Formats: sequence, C-alpha cells, structure tokens
Amino acid sequence: MENNSLNAMNTERISCDDIFLEEIDKSIKTLKRFREDYVLLGGCIIPNNKTAELCISEGDAFDELCKKIREFRHYNTDFIFEYENGKKRNLVYDFINNTVEYTDKGVEHYESLLFYEVDDFSMETYEKLDAGIREEQKVYLNRANLPIKIFGVHRDKHLEEIVW
Repeated sequence: MENNSLNAMNTERISCDDIFLEEIDKSIKTLKRFREDYVLLGGCIIPNNKTAELCISEGDAFDELCKKIREFRHYNTDFIFEYENGKKRNLVYDFINNTVEYTDKGVEHYESLLFYEVDDFSMETYEKLDAGIREEQKVYLNRANLPIKIFGVHRDKHLEEIVW
C-alpha cells in the first residue's frame, strides 16, 4: 500500500490543452520526442501540427541572420562581409538606426540592416564616423545583396563566422 501512495505522489501531472507529462518519466528519449512534436509558447505546450493553424511563423533565413547580427553586437559592432567575387568589406553595424521590426502577427521581421564601410577597425576610424558619415559609406544588408560569408570581429580581433 505504501508503494501505491509513493507512486501517486510522484506522478503529479501538468496539463495544457489535453497534453499530459508525467514528472517522473523524463528520459532523454522521451524529452527528444516531445521537443520534436511540440512547441512551448507562453507557458502553453502546442503541438507542432497546430502551429500553422495558429499562425505561428518560423520566420525566414534572412530574419534569422539579422537576429544573429543583432545578438552579436553585444560583443562588438565590427563585421567583415565576403562576397562571391572575393571582395571583403569592413563594416560597422549601426546599432542606433537599426530598429527591430515586427509583422502584424508579432513576428520579428527585417527588410534591411544598416552598416558603415570603413578601412579598418581602429579608434581613428570610429572618430571619423562620429565626426560625420558620408553617403557612400552606407551599406544596407538585405535579401538582394547577401554576402557568401559574414564574420563578426571580437574585441580581441578574432573572427567568428555567423552561419545562417
């Protein structure tokens, strides 16, 4: 009898729209299967087959790239874009004029990101940018002019490729 009361205590269930999880059965296999089949949204567990019906968008590759660039700016604002023709451009991300945009459904969305082309990433270069930006220095990253590679430049000057 004592064993049954222990089982009753340890099998507390959490529900959200007829989906039940037993707290004591969290093996790796179960957890992986659950993550493949469900999305956690605002504390509610939603089956993946319902995401389209609920207009939950996955976003597109360009939006994901822009999110990664915005996240990288917490480390630094310097980037190197490499294009198919082999040309590389040193660019500084404009964290003031780039604002997050959202669709009518509340999904983060981007048309472009603004950068400024510079010769190098020296203090003198930043001072020139502060003094005034020439129109020809402006570079807009958008869906039409994607480079083949983007590298974030850390403060210690090592490069991190931003994969999208």
